Amino acid sequence: MAVIAVIPARYASTRFPAKPLAADTGKPLIQHTWEQVRRAQRVDRVIVATDDDRIADAVASFGAEARLTRADHPNGTCRVAEVAGGMGLADDDLVLNVQGDEPELDPAVLDRLVARMERCGRSSVDTRGSCRSARPDALARSREAGVPGGDPGMNTPDPRVGQPLPPCDIGTLACPFPADSPAEGPGSPKDPNCVKVVLDAAGRALYFSRSLLPYPRGDRGAVLDPSRWLLHLGVYAFRPAVLAAITSSAAESPLAKAEALEQLAWLESGRTLAVEVVPPQPPGIDTPEDYAAFVARVRGGSAVLNTG
Repeated sequence: MAVIAVIPARYASTRFPAKPLAADTGKPLIQHTWEQVRRAQRVDRVIVATDDDRIADAVASFGAEARLTRADHPNGTCRVAEVAGGMGLADDDLVLNVQGDEPELDPAVLDRLVARMERCGRSSVDTRGSCRSARPDALARSREAGVPGGDPGMNTPDPRVGQPLPPCDIGTLACPFPADSPAEGPGSPKDPNCVKVVLDAAGRALYFSRSLLPYPRGDRGAVLDPSRWLLHLGVYAFRPAVLAAITSSAAESPLAKAEALEQLAWLESGRTLAVEVVPPQPPGIDTPEDYAAFVARVRGGSAVLNTG
């Protein structure tokens, strides 16, 4: 089984244009993420998928592999699918979708996601999808310990280590909000930019939401312990056939449209998502302010970067 990590990176970000090329640390942001991903022991190959020559050139400059994709993809998953579709992957291979703005993501969590997918059987594949068919003719330019258990319906505990798991179509990651997270405002479980996920007893996603989910009615909506909520991390694992199927049509999902979360289209169509719960991870980079804080951590020596 080969494991291919694809990092989608686009230039025209609304909140932070040219984000992958921001280089106040001395390296482009995309290079930091690439360096973390390539240190995962289970990842065999890392490819940056971009629609912009400037990003492809920057990636080539630090010795990484880039592939140019179409510019009209509606999301990163479709960009990943375009690249994967032209690689001739085997049915048992895995494709990881790792966001390009995760420069401090622990490589070990990617290894855990791969292991989780190995323990899951496969669900049947059909042609239900959420975006247009990927073209295979892309132009080549070439984070276990410490995870708390949880309250039923809140931070659901991980499935037992080593036990067979129910079939799943897709794998993803989540972590508890740090216990010292704010109860309100940015970075809190109430922050709509922080996507929450709730799990069933087998560690599969029941729902993802930007709202406070589940709602603590007994506490009148107050967040007394942030670590009782699970923060979704935007990393996915797909078998090639599933990736092709979910990106093969333009069928609209009311849930995905309402929350602006593509994974809800997969749930709504009947797909199962296995969620590997890992320790809290450093924040990703969504805005210039996030990037400034990352630069300060790098310069101050507190950034969580694997240098081995």
